[in-house]
Amino acid sequence: AYGTRVHARNGSHMTLLRVTPELWSRALAHRTQILYSRDISLITLELELRPGSVVVESGTGSGSFTTALARTVAPHGHVFTYEFHAERAREARQD
Repeated sequence: AYGTRVHARNGSHMTLLRVTPELWSRALAHRTQILYSRDISLITLELELRPGSVVVESGTGSGSFTTALARTVAPHGHVFTYEFHAERAREARQD
């Protein structure tokens, strides 16, 4: 089974899915260009990122790539990110 089926009182149902990086990227507001898992995989491979790596990212944007970087370098690595556009930075922090 994929996800968990939940029944509502009115007889309808929905399926709850565990949050994955792919679902997170799709759910984020697309304030900037979004990178998807295929692109992210190639970038992290080419940069040879792994747990413990330290990354400096310029342009946080929506936070999609930042989130993927953080998952890649966890648990002991760190991602430093900087967003010049104040409104985008505020929105990324909220997301």
